[in-house]
Amino acid sequence: METGSDDVDANFNIDYIEIPVVFKANLPLEGQLIPNLYAGPYVGFAVNREREASDDGGTQDRSDEYSSTDYGLALGASFDTSFAGYGFTVGGRYDLGLANINDTDSDDDLSTGTFMVTLGFAL
Repeated sequence: METGSDDVDANFNIDYIEIPVVFKANLPLEGQLIPNLYAGPYVGFAVNREREASDDGGTQDRSDEYSSTDYGLALGASFDTSFAGYGFTVGGRYDLGLANINDTDSDDDLSTGTFMVTLGFAL
């Protein structure tokens, strides 16, 4: 980030509780490993918004600078299998934020992007 002629290092930490609504498609392949694709919208609600910057000397609550809600598109894939009567799944998902979460007077757009790895176990 650059302000005037001075460089500023900044780290943002925004924690969300996210509600995804994904549609899952099982791919019909033979064998014990079942691949799945899924996609759908999500909405997220910020529970913590902080910024740490080299120009202001520490971590500060910046709740007023970022929107309290985010929305976007979740895209992912997973693999399901079973072993000894138990189900297992491993997958990955990318959330593409479509909302501009910048609530300042600046014209700069700020959006989110999240990659996650999921592991599951079913009884």
